Amino acid sequence: MPKAQLYSLHTGALFGVGAIIISFPIPGMITKWATDIQNERMEKTDARVDVVTESVGALRIIKMFGWEDRIKARIAAKREEELKWTWKRRLMDLLNLFVNMFLPVLTMVASFAAYTLIQHKPLTASTVFTSMVIFENLKGVMGLIIYMVTQYITSGVSLQRLNKFLNESDMIDVYSQGTRATLHSPEQLEAEANGLIRLKNATFAWGEDTGNKNIINFRLNVPDVTFAKGKINLITGPTGSGKSSLLKALTGELHFEPRDDSSFFYLPRDGGVSFAAQESWCMSDSIKDNILFGSPYDEARYRQVLHDCALEPDLKLFDDGDLTEIGERGVTLSGGQKARITLARAIYANTAVVLLDGAYQRTNCADGRHLLRS
Repeated sequence: MPKAQLYSLHTGALFGVGAIIISFPIPGMITKWATDIQNERMEKTDARVDVVTESVGALRIIKMFGWEDRIKARIAAKREEELKWTWKRRLMDLLNLFVNMFLPVLTMVASFAAYTLIQHKPLTASTVFTSMVIFENLKGVMGLIIYMVTQYITSGVSLQRLNKFLNESDMIDVYSQGTRATLHSPEQLEAEANGLIRLKNATFAWGEDTGNKNIINFRLNVPDVTFAKGKINLITGPTGSGKSSLLKALTGELHFEPRDDSSFFYLPRDGGVSFAAQESWCMSDSIKDNILFGSPYDEARYRQVLHDCALEPDLKLFDDGDLTEIGERGVTLSGGQKARITLARAIYANTAVVLLDGAYQRTNCADGRHLLRS
């Protein structure tokens, strides 16, 4: 091929490269739009999943009060919002596909236009078909790049959500930096030395103080409380007075806010802590495995716990006894049966401190352990 023709083709290629550079902000804008839409779509998906999960958890209450239509309408509304943003996400995918098809054609048109209109060179069959092979390869590369960008957007949004959950979610104080004083008061040293459960001038909050006056943050104030070791300690009070919050504060689920240098709280964990929550929880396994919960099996201790927690009459109702399989969250059991199994799990665990949140009347813990009941 003559040198003059090679120079003409190179000049036309420069115009094609210029067309690519000029159109380069278009994929960037589409990427930004797709990222924003993907964030919104995931938030709407979270809202829909939360409503469905809440409805499944309260299915018995919904059936009891006949709220099926109301819950169905609520879920449908959340689903419609999610579908709206899903539709926008699909539009972005179509726009990406269109750009993938359009930019190589624009590059080819710019190159051929510069070759014919500016340089006044004739387009021969050999030149056109040879160039089209090159442009087809360029189209494949650009299509792969745009596809990878789309996947990067989806994965990037997911990683951002994971980072937000891991780095910005509230953590218990023992895993937070700079929330606990390193100097211990004499009262705290005494409690640690004697293994006493004690709180002094302590304030506990559900969430950290963000300075937002529109957010009402619950706070539990405890002046000075020491629980007797090896005794049954009762926490009494009217509904909403903070009995359950006090137990959760001891387990570290509330944020500790010291009032002064003497403020502290101490729950000995060397001998282990077992906790029976007010809302019973059971895993999809046998009744026996729900009680043992990974602890070694001790026949005498196990039978004593069944007797103390009034589970023997319940086991007689099942053909397989304590080997009966229960569904997820104990859906095959009554509320009382789930509560007794949860209580038996906490009592069977060989721990030094037992925290019971609820009215457990037949509990017996005569082996010298702490027993705190609210």
